[in-house]
Parts: sequence; C-alpha cells; structure tokens
Amino acid sequence: FCLQARSAGSGGLDLELRLARVPLAASSLLLDHDLHFSQYLDGTVAWNHAPGLEPTGHAAIEISAGEFGEIGDEDGQVATDAGLIAFTLDRGELTGGRFDLPFPGRGGIDLDFDISGVALDGTGRLAGELLVEFNDLSFLEALTAYYDNIGGSLATRLRLGGRVGDPVLDGRYELLD
Repeated sequence: FCLQARSAGSGGLDLELRLARVPLAASSLLLDHDLHFSQYLDGTVAWNHAPGLEPTGHAAIEISAGEFGEIGDEDGQVATDAGLIAFTLDRGELTGGRFDLPFPGRGGIDLDFDISGVALDGTGRLAGELLVEFNDLSFLEALTAYYDNIGGSLATRLRLGGRVGDPVLDGRYELLD
C-alpha cells in the first residue's frame, strides 16, 4: 500500500491511500479473529481536510475473488467472487455507499445507499436497498465451530428510508429450511 500526505496550507491535510494487492489476511493485525482470507484489496481512499471545514473524501476498494473460513479448516473455506466497498464523505457527512460481495453458486450481498441533507440533528433523508440472497446457508458452518447442521436459504430485499435519526426498513425476508 502507499499513503501519500500533502499539506493543504494553514494546517489542512490531503491524504490518499492506494491499495494494490493488499492481503485481506492482514486484517488479523488489527482485529482479533481466527479467519483465513485469500482475497486481496485494490483501490483508493482519499481524505481532504481544510482548516475550518469538515472533511471530504471517498473510497472505492475492490475485493478480489478468493476464499475465507476458519484457520486450519481447509475443507470449510467459502469462495467469493470479486466485490466492492465504496463510500462518499461530503463536508464531514457520509452521503452514500456501496457494498457488494457475491458468493458463486450460493448468492450474495448487495447494499447501496444514499443520504441527503445529513445534519448532526439526524434530519438527513435516507434512501437505499439491501439485497441478501443465499440459496444454501450451509457455508456458514465454515465460519464457526459453535453451530452444526446449518442449512436452508435466505432471501432478503429491504428498502432503506426515513431519516438518519429515525430510519425505516421496509421489505421482506424469507428464511426457509
């Protein structure tokens, strides 16, 4: 990875973090977990902060296809296709984001959201959608030794609305055995 920092005059700061094939397994340096990841991260995160102004920035990080699961459980690894994590920060306020992670042959997670008029009083309007679809939940057994015989399917489609201080989720979920 490469971190570039520039003075933006009078105490301001511009940061740009570029990731090129950074192993997701390095997350164990920051988080205490017993998971193995073979995926890599590629992308950029930008942060701009001028004196007297709230920070602005954005991120777009691609997740390579790969596998994850408990360390030492080679048979229980779960495959993923390429995914994406992205967000936009405008004058100190999160205004939108995206998280996509497909699981080949199983389904995936797709979250997209926008926030407009965000204010510290929680009056900003929310809009977005969360789709989670898995035709076979048995892969969850690879993530924990505490549960056996996990199965079934999950289909979730939720719309995000309302205000930051009073969010509303509307939609459906279906969990079948």
